[in-house]
Amino acid sequence: MKKLFLVIFLIILTCIPVLAETKSTKTDTPSLEKNLYKLAGNYHNIYYLNILNNKYTCCNNNCYDFDSFHYNKLIKTYSIDMIADLMNWNLHEEYPSPNNDGYISHLLFNVKMHNDKLVVKYKGFVTGNVIVDYKNDKAYSARYNILAIHKGKPVVITNITEFETTFYEWIDINALKKLLKTW
Repeated sequence: MKKLFLVIFLIILTCIPVLAETKSTKTDTPSLEKNLYKLAGNYHNIYYLNILNNKYTCCNNNCYDFDSFHYNKLIKTYSIDMIADLMNWNLHEEYPSPNNDGYISHLLFNVKMHNDKLVVKYKGFVTGNVIVDYKNDKAYSARYNILAIHKGKPVVITNITEFETTFYEWIDINALKKLLKTW
């Protein structure tokens, strides 16, 4: 029995470094943001999108949640969450929230990169209502009153893989790859 315990203990000790390498490493948000500023070339191209407690840093069509960034050293895979505003696709107020809290306003995606190949997976959605601002009795601008963030697939969207494809085609893939590689 003691020999069996000793063998198991030695196996565990030898596996600990291997298991430690499989853990993802998180980087600090300021360094990725700084790299984004360098890649953008113009600070005016960068803006922020605050959705409840999540902050997205956006440049053109790419809106990144830098707090979600992970790099897995063992399999050399980058992972980051991104968001798409349905108003940009003219789909605002198209899908009512299945939770009766407004309309689906944004879609959340997880993007993974391994060997320069990107994989986009749907992650969740944001709900809210569109607020239209008027100036001189004409619509001047539109914005969202965000109500909630939900994980999982909403039942009102049956073609989620089409949205993954649309998102992949919509974002600036080269900028995303450059940003991830700067880390």
